[in-house]
Amino acid sequence: NNNNNNNNNNNNNNNNGGWNQQGPPGSDRFETGKPFGGDQDEFKDAIKMLVKMGLFAGTCFCAFAFLVAGVVMLALGGANLGTASALDASTDFADLGATCMIAKITVSSETTERESKDSSTGQTTKDYICYDTYKYEISVPEDTRVYYEEEKLERCYCACEGGSPVAGSFSESQTVQCWKPVVDVSANKDFYGCSDEACLRLWSPAIALEASLTHWSIVQTIGTPLLVIGVLFACSFCGVLYWACSAKSSVPVHTQWGSKPAEPTTPQPADNYGGGSYGNDDNIPEAVSVSAE
Repeated sequence: NNNNNNNNNNNNNNNNGGWNQQGPPGSDRFETGKPFGGDQDEFKDAIKMLVKMGLFAGTCFCAFAFLVAGVVMLALGGANLGTASALDASTDFADLGATCMIAKITVSSETTERESKDSSTGQTTKDYICYDTYKYEISVPEDTRVYYEEEKLERCYCACEGGSPVAGSFSESQTVQCWKPVVDVSANKDFYGCSDEACLRLWSPAIALEASLTHWSIVQTIGTPLLVIGVLFACSFCGVLYWACSAKSSVPVHTQWGSKPAEPTTPQPADNYGGGSYGNDDNIPEAVSVSAE
């Protein structure tokens, strides 16, 4: 009977796949490490990992890009704005009046190509812009040196081939107003819009200096919000990094109820009842008294 009961229990366990969610009273609970759902749960974990990696890479790139752009623009804007603010066109240049003469004019044309993408169709098209550059050769009274000034004008949104240059601001042999530097401004020629280190200007250097101040002020102003956005992305990056490292897998694990495998034991000597052991003392046959008559 005991053998039959054991066989029935084994058959029931096999039919149930060895799993018993609730477990019998007094039984031990231990995890097998086998996940519910199989490949489906592994696919979900893979998607979650890809999402984490995407957030990690995206926030890292955005934080780096905005921080670098903000720092560079703030540094360049602040440095150039400080330099330009210290300049004074009225003391660096002398107004010669209408004494300079345009001795010669050279015209050159250049086509610039740029690409533009249509947001609705996604198609990329090429645009062309034609620029005409006038190079003025200038002579100054009581000065044997030859000076040059350049003027760049936009002709059209097309290629320059087959067209005529737009008219420049000056013509040959024209007497014009000019400004000549009285100090060395070669280190600051970009702030005054000079064409070369000699920096003879046909246009007011004070206006060019004012344009430089406006330009670098805008650069510095744009750099501040970029830096703030970069800091916010850096904080987001830290949050994503913490979430990715601390989050645990949500795959549930099977729980099997039953006794854990028994430890190996030393074989016990056979008893006095047929060389075997009984599972219950109640099954041991009682001693029979035999009397001889």
